[in-house]
Amino acid sequence: MTAETSYLPTKKVLQRYGVSAMTLWRWEHDAALPFPAPLKINKRKFYELPRIEAWERARAAAATDPKPSAAEAA
Repeated sequence: MTAETSYLPTKKVLQRYGVSAMTLWRWEHDAALPFPAPLKINKRKFYELPRIEAWERARAAAATDPKPSAAEAA
C-alpha cells in the first residue's frame, strides 16, 4: 500500500498561517527561513502537508531552543 501525500493549495496555506500572499512569497524566497517549496501545476501552487508540518516543528523547536545571547556569552 502506498502512502499518499496530502497537498494544500495556496489559499489553505494562507488561511493556516493568517498571512497575505506577499508574506507567503517572502517566506518562499527567504533563505534564512527555509519554507517548503511548492509544487506548481498549471500556474497554481500546492504545498506538501508533511513538509509544512515538518517546517512548523522545526520553527517551534528553534523558538524554544535556549541559545545564549551575546550578553550572556560574555
